[in-house]
Amino acid sequence: MKGGYVYGENSELKRKDIRRDELLEESKKKSKISKDKKERICDGLRGPGDELSMRNQELDIAQCQIHDLKSLWTKSMKSQKDIKERFKTQVEDLQSKFKEYKDYIRSELCQKEEIEGLILRLQLELNKSFEKIKELKDPSHQHNIAYEELGDESIH
Repeated sequence: MKGGYVYGENSELKRKDIRRDELLEESKKKSKISKDKKERICDGLRGPGDELSMRNQELDIAQCQIHDLKSLWTKSMKSQKDIKERFKTQVEDLQSKFKEYKDYIRSELCQKEEIEGLILRLQLELNKSFEKIKELKDPSHQHNIAYEELGDESIH
């Protein structure tokens, strides 16, 4: 019986060994499943972390662009204001010069009218003087003057 007992003990050890192998396989499967879950979770966590990091970089770039555009806009507005002030000053200068020229032209027109009036009076005076000269040169007129002078003397 001793032989049967060894055989039974061997069988029992074999079954235990098989059961341990099965339990080891199950443990390996569970470990693999657990490891796969852990990797998926890490990948899931890493993915959003990477996505978040990428989005933060994009946000930083966008903020730099906004800052640059704001600086450009500020410079543009300052430049526009300077140009507007220069044009305003030029317009005021031109308006002032226009008023001066307008006043100068009015003054010149008034002087022209005065000169034209003087010329007309001089022409009238010259015409009267020429008429008198013509009358004085006319022989019949000279006789009338002499006659009038004689008449004036006789009355006295």
